[in-house]
Parts: sequence; structure tokens; C-alpha cells
Amino acid sequence: FGWQFPPHTRVRVSARGDPATAGVDGQCGVVLGGPMVVAEAKKFEFAGAGRTGKAWHAFDADANMAIAEAVARGQSKVNIVVGGVGRYTIDLTSMTQRSDTTGKKRAIREVRPKSEQFRPWIRLDSGRQLQLPSKCLVPVLKSREEA
Repeated sequence: FGWQFPPHTRVRVSARGDPATAGVDGQCGVVLGGPMVVAEAKKFEFAGAGRTGKAWHAFDADANMAIAEAVARGQSKVNIVVGGVGRYTIDLTSMTQRSDTTGKKRAIREVRPKSEQFRPWIRLDSGRQLQLPSKCLVPVLKSREEA
């Protein structure tokens, strides 16, 4: 998860290869508020029809969004269209998809995000405010005793 910095902690930005730090690497500032967790969007997959039948395939972006929104609303079922032609009913209770054409059922699953990051708001000494991953922030110590 990375570090969690309390408000008013003085920090220095350390790029660590993250594009969010472009143009601010090495600058100092202060944490404005507690960390905000930014999670990746939910992603769903369906069991494939490969030779082994064990491969999983990601839904396209539109279908994935429809499924994720249905989950957020607490729905038990949602209808989706895949590739503009395939119509499916997704059962979120049994975690299956059923082809509205053939009636064939396949398992679906939610893929857990690989990471969540704490992204606190920072006010740089220049006055600019931005949100950065905590992995790119290094606390600035006032004395050796703070170490």
C-alpha cells in the first residue's frame, strides 16, 4: 500500500519512475490531508472456450462497465451486449453469464486489483497542489532525533 502520511508532514517528491511526478521531482511540500485510497476499477472475466476450457478472458470495456455498475447498484442480474452482436445475461449471484441466443452458461469472476495506492494531496512550496502516490514521497526530517 505504501506509506501513510499524517497531515502537515513535510515531504520531498522522489520520482521513482512514476509519471505522476513529471516536473515536480525533488520539490518539497506539505501533506494537506489524510491519504485517499485510489483503487483500480473492478474488472470481470469470463471462462473461455479454449481447448482446456480453463482460460479466462476479459470482458470488453463497455460490458465490464455495465457489470461493475450493476454490482455497485446491488443488482443481481444485468444484460450486456458483447462485440455488438452477442447478447448475454450476467447473473451476479451465481457469477455466470448465459447466452441469450444459445442458452449456454459460463462462469465469470471478478479480478481483484493488483494494487491500491494511497495518494495524499500535497501543497508544494511553489503553491501548486496535486495528488501523488505515497511511494513517491519521502518525509523531510527536521533533525536526527526524528529519524
